[in-house]
Amino acid sequence: MEKKDLTRTDDAVFVETLVESDVIKVERVVTRGQASEAAAFCPQEALDFLIMLKGTLELEYKGEKETVSLRAGDSIMTEPGEENRVEATREGQESVWVKISAAGKNRPGIFPAPDAEKVTPRVRNIFRDTAMIESLAETESVRIERVISAGQVAGAPCEQGVHEWLMLVSGGATIAMEDEKFELSPGDHIFIPAKTKSQVLETASFEKTIWVAAYWKGEPSSRRAMQGKFPVSTGY
Repeated sequence: MEKKDLTRTDDAVFVETLVESDVIKVERVVTRGQASEAAAFCPQEALDFLIMLKGTLELEYKGEKETVSLRAGDSIMTEPGEENRVEATREGQESVWVKISAAGKNRPGIFPAPDAEKVTPRVRNIFRDTAMIESLAETESVRIERVISAGQVAGAPCEQGVHEWLMLVSGGATIAMEDEKFELSPGDHIFIPAKTKSQVLETASFEKTIWVAAYWKGEPSSRRAMQGKFPVSTGY
């Protein structure tokens, strides 16, 4: 495969900033067969968490013999100071990923779970209240989670003390934020500022609903509403 220069405007990689603050930056990257120049390794200044949504991606890390292959649903964390480059993406088709960059190093357990202070209802349904939450990466200011739910009904409205960015990867959900309702399908994402009343009204009952969520302290993002839809591959 012919390697292409990422700096060429006729083969430009599409990069869109979705949310950004003083401690976090979330970007969507779309490529069509592009790759970095040989030996053009990029040192990471922040913790980078990459989530592959569509297509394929080959990453080469400096000092490692084998490349890392990613396809839809795969994720990888790169610590500050590591150096990598894009070895290859799928020729002739879109490869899409989201990159969450957070200030600091990964330190599991340092960022309190945003729902740690939520009140658990006295009566719960063991078949429907089945959300699974997994911490993917944590710094002093940012926490990245994967959430899997199946058919949850409305929970109590909450006002979290941190900012939240949600991306729906598969399934479906309805979220209320202040006086608005948002119907989310795969590829949709939304920003919920701290101290904003929000509520998950329901999630799909016919399949698992998978989310990726980022929480952070500090300055909010300037983007408050729905940001459109990613082209994603379902079936995780």
